[in-house]
Amino acid sequence: MPKAQTIAPALTPLTATAETRDELGRQYRILMKDAPVRLAATTLAYILTSLFLPISTILTCFAINLGGEIMSARALKDLDPVKSPARYRACLAWVFILEMGFSVVPAMIWHIDGPYMKAFAVGLAVTSLMHVSTVRSIHLPMALTGFAAIGGAAVVSNALLWIDKGDWAALAYTTVCAIAGLGYGVGAILSNNQLHKETARGRFEAQAANAAKGAFLAQMSHELRTPLNAILGMGHAELRRTSDPVSHERLSVLISSAEGLSTILDDILDMSALQGGHVPTRPLAISIRA
Repeated sequence: MPKAQTIAPALTPLTATAETRDELGRQYRILMKDAPVRLAATTLAYILTSLFLPISTILTCFAINLGGEIMSARALKDLDPVKSPARYRACLAWVFILEMGFSVVPAMIWHIDGPYMKAFAVGLAVTSLMHVSTVRSIHLPMALTGFAAIGGAAVVSNALLWIDKGDWAALAYTTVCAIAGLGYGVGAILSNNQLHKETARGRFEAQAANAAKGAFLAQMSHELRTPLNAILGMGHAELRRTSDPVSHERLSVLISSAEGLSTILDDILDMSALQGGHVPTRPLAISIRA
């Protein structure tokens, strides 16, 4: 019956546009949940780098990074790329800016000659790549935008260092290593993005299966209601006509059982209504004093 389908509607497959909105929504929620830890770790990294770089440079990069975080989060909230394409492009631009604000710091440290300086720079860059390949990999364009900022800063900084020193062998060797590392980063981004997609798809399929189960239960409840009403009607009619005590007792059991089954069907319909977000309102007279 049509009424049963309105009680627990089955979910339809997500379109490409709806899937993108879902991705952006999940991306926003994860970024907001991760924000306190990310801000604390980023602040600590800037404090450590202030030991080797001018404080004015560190404060400028920190302001760029923090501003990008705030602006990208504002643009990402409730974002629909179809309805707001300019806002979507602005969100990606802010992601590029915030990642560049952080990537410039290890790129500058890479040029410092000193014990562990290059290891420190590589560690900062890898940390940033891990953030992009995990936290921001839900929405692939966002992850690739951040990756472009990190990779671009790393390759350009490395090239400038060895070209200035005239060490072409070191330039070739470190460039190959950087490209290999960045290639692995791209693979991690794609792999994590696919994992996020499969997880979201599995959750949606589970929700769809649950909605289909509710729709089936509601449909069967309505289908069973008609013969059950016939049993109750005939039972009451025969109960009024019979004078045989044995028949009267048997019909009473029949009617009582049918009424119990009717109560169960009502419970099934209520459950389907709850799952479908349509809870029926049944006014009842009550005693306020009681």
